[in-house]
Amino acid sequence: MRYLLDKTNRVRQYSDSSLTVAYFLYWFAAAAFIPYLSMYYESSGYSGKQIGLLIGIPYLATSISSLSLGYLSDALRRPIWILRLCSIGFVSAIVLLSMAENLLMTAFACATYAISSAPINPILDGITLISLEDPSRYGRIRIGGSFGWGLGILGIGFLLTGWNYCAMFFVAGITYILFFLNSFFIPDKKTIDKPTRLNPNSIWRFIKRRTSLISLITNIVWGISLV
Repeated sequence: MRYLLDKTNRVRQYSDSSLTVAYFLYWFAAAAFIPYLSMYYESSGYSGKQIGLLIGIPYLATSISSLSLGYLSDALRRPIWILRLCSIGFVSAIVLLSMAENLLMTAFACATYAISSAPINPILDGITLISLEDPSRYGRIRIGGSFGWGLGILGIGFLLTGWNYCAMFFVAGITYILFFLNSFFIPDKKTIDKPTRLNPNSIWRFIKRRTSLISLITNIVWGISLV
């Protein structure tokens, strides 16, 4: 009996550690990349209006991505798959953005990274809450994100003083690759008890709800206003 209890505790600690690392890596990559994008756009020769457009695109893309990929995650009952897919998408966006030579390609890369990164944190939250037997441990796991954001801001700020913006892309890309690898250590648990089919009627019923419609319109208007 004692052996089984010890084994259960080890599995629990293993699960908690992988989730803490996931939060750390996600927010470290975000801090290494997002705060410096406007400076990168300016250094690339874009005008103020073009920079405003590029900064506004992620907000609009995020409102669509969070809804669609979140629904897909619940429907497939394998949120970890969506998590891995999003991490691959983000790395691809980093590569595209670092190679972009015109506004159209840069805008496409911006939309790609926004679509890829938006669902990650909510999916992580869902996986964490499902995996925890004691919800009070949620804060201790989530604090990994706070450390990641702080260290990411300081680390990239230091690197940019001696390097160019390649450091931003390199660190964010490597961090997301580590995030992808760490996802294989995260518990792969189903989010719901019964299978859910991708039914267009279900999506339409969701959109027709007053609260859902108001939230969706608010996000779209907010994104457009930022553009």
